[in-house]
Amino acid sequence: MNKNILQITNDRGITFNAKIDKNYADKDTISFYDSRYIEGFSELGQSVATYSVSTLLGKDGFSLVKA
Repeated sequence: MNKNILQITNDRGITFNAKIDKNYADKDTISFYDSRYIEGFSELGQSVATYSVSTLLGKDGFSLVKA
């Protein structure tokens, strides 16, 4: 698997692939893919969510997490 892909296993034993896409002006995004569903989807699995990295880090005022 691509070294830029992070694999995360949740508390139910489901492995998700996470991929960060570098975009312009601090608008990087992170996409999560369910690795159980490859057939009919991408090699990473079924896309389940995409977030702005700054939102997850609490830097844009849309997160409940304080930076």
